[in-house]
Amino acid sequence: FTTADAGVHTFSATLRTSGTQSISVRDATGALNGSQAGISVSSAAFVGYRVSVPNPTDSHGHVLLTAGDAISVTVKAMDAFGNAVTGYKGKAKFSSTDTQAGLPADYSFTAADARVHTFTVVLKTTTPNAVVWSINVVDASNAATLVTLTNFEVTNAAAAKFTLSIPSNITVGTQFSVKVTVVDAFGNGVKNYFGTIHFANTAGIAGL
Repeated sequence: FTTADAGVHTFSATLRTSGTQSISVRDATGALNGSQAGISVSSAAFVGYRVSVPNPTDSHGHVLLTAGDAISVTVKAMDAFGNAVTGYKGKAKFSSTDTQAGLPADYSFTAADARVHTFTVVLKTTTPNAVVWSINVVDASNAATLVTLTNFEVTNAAAAKFTLSIPSNITVGTQFSVKVTVVDAFGNGVKNYFGTIHFANTAGIAGL
């Protein structure tokens, strides 16, 4: 302080955490101090989502799933300082690199959500080698808010049926190949099926 201050000086401060905050001041000796509590700080404008899932990851950072598993995806509306945005009522839109994924319909946040909503996503397609699936969430009115959760690795579900591949035109007495593929309920090949299969036909007499 200087003589010109006459015991009063105005400073600028920026609070970055929403909620009830306080500011305190002291001199260099600590003998003089003062504070003001009960400062109500509101969140700033919405800038994007924070998206999370509860699933653990493996040593490679992958989330391991079986086709058809439900994933709880929590979406929180945030400001630039990491605060949940009070009164956010934007519309969340989902997409995924899994073209079969079961995704939520576009959803408009309500006051009852209190800035946070949990959705269910179902990934249904097994991931090829060295490929992982992603889940994307964006505010429908602002493409710059796109958030991507990746590293979802999906294995096939339980065997659900067989599919057969047989030539459509066959000559009597001529041997032909029958390709049998084991698939789960989502059409994924089941690599870990070890059952015994039996053949039948409508021809009456056939070399099966």
